[in-house]
Amino acid sequence: MKRWRWLIGLLLGSLVIGLVGVTTPTPVAAKDLPHHKLYKAINATVGQLDDTRSSVMVQSLGGKYFEGPVKPGGGAVDAGGFIRLFVMAAVYHQVKKGKLGWKQTYTVDADNAVAGTGVLQNMDTGTTVTLKQLVKYMMAKDDDWATDILIQAMGGKKKTTKILDKLKFANTEVTTYIGDTDDTELGADNQTDASDVADALSRMYRRKLVSKKASKAMWKLLEKGTGPSALAAKLPTGATYDNIAHVNDDLGAVEEAAILFNKHGKGVIVVAMSEGGDTGLEQGAFHSLGKKVYHAVLK
Repeated sequence: MKRWRWLIGLLLGSLVIGLVGVTTPTPVAAKDLPHHKLYKAINATVGQLDDTRSSVMVQSLGGKYFEGPVKPGGGAVDAGGFIRLFVMAAVYHQVKKGKLGWKQTYTVDADNAVAGTGVLQNMDTGTTVTLKQLVKYMMAKDDDWATDILIQAMGGKKKTTKILDKLKFANTEVTTYIGDTDDTELGADNQTDASDVADALSRMYRRKLVSKKASKAMWKLLEKGTGPSALAAKLPTGATYDNIAHVNDDLGAVEEAAILFNKHGKGVIVVAMSEGGDTGLEQGAFHSLGKKVYHAVLK
């Protein structure tokens, strides 16, 4: 029998993180979450993966949650692109506390460039960018260098993790800079879990992450991202989605947070994370999971 390694949570809270379009979801009440069907859907898909660690959360609006059983191997996984969500929240927290300012500047120096995605690496040495621009590049352009600069601006990896602890993201840890290949090769990966991702999105949607003003601004930044969806790959005609996703073939990791909508605009969030398996099989499981959750909650 294949091993079960997953954490099930049926959360009642929501957000649209975005990407394919801007949509305001219709609430799905707690009583509308068919727990037994969702339990079976997760068990039949992600629960069957021969991976190392995985977790799933299905979430509606409201803020309350139901947690299902925990199996060995579940919990925190490589944060991948999700770490930007938490770095953004930490920066907004520091700005609110007066420890950082949006007009602070950073001068681009090609000698300090890091490999990866983004726009900073294409800028000329001597170009000046503000803290606000760095956050925008991190979220809208998946800029790895901007992410690392922001972590450094907050005092480094340990300090950023402490800020996230203050924001009640207990399962998220910044252990390496994205552009630090030496740390990565030694096995140092930033960590998070589906619970923290879902909580961040829910609180942001309800304007309760850092502050009402900060949550609204972060929401707009999230909507500037784009990405293909494994969870929405098999949705029926008329369905839409918004998402943020990350795939790392080297780590065998597939992670996605998506909100799925039916043609009437009713939405539900799914956060799915799997690590240490075959990314093709993991994406296939996500395809089936998204379809099953959609039919269980939104059909």
